[in-house]
Amino acid sequence: MIWAALIALALIVLVVARAGEVFCLSFRNGKLLRVRGQIPQGLMNDFADTLRRANVTRATLKAHRTADGLRLTASGVSDWDLQRLRNQLGHHGWSRLRTSEAGEKQKRSLVQWLGFAWLAWLVARPDDRL
Repeated sequence: MIWAALIALALIVLVVARAGEVFCLSFRNGKLLRVRGQIPQGLMNDFADTLRRANVTRATLKAHRTADGLRLTASGVSDWDLQRLRNQLGHHGWSRLRTSEAGEKQKRSLVQWLGFAWLAWLVARPDDRL
């Protein structure tokens, strides 16, 4: 009974923590993978190009909704390169981000839905990687 309550509590915390998240991307060795959310392919290409030029080997990018619009955060990226990524995000309108793939149904595994990026890399289809 206690285990069920702990699992339920963990799921609630997970859902609340990701409530404002628009997308999450994982970058490894020159390849960019969409772990969660929706993002225009052009913006994803720009992010991948910027990370490759910066010689980044591993990074995680997340965009969250705020009162002022979108806020991009990253791990594994220098402040300089993070600002370049934010500038690229600024060139794409909010409406384009919200409707980028609204009509297109993407099949995602439970692992990708829960956001375990290291497992998402194992189960990703070749066309998911950029």
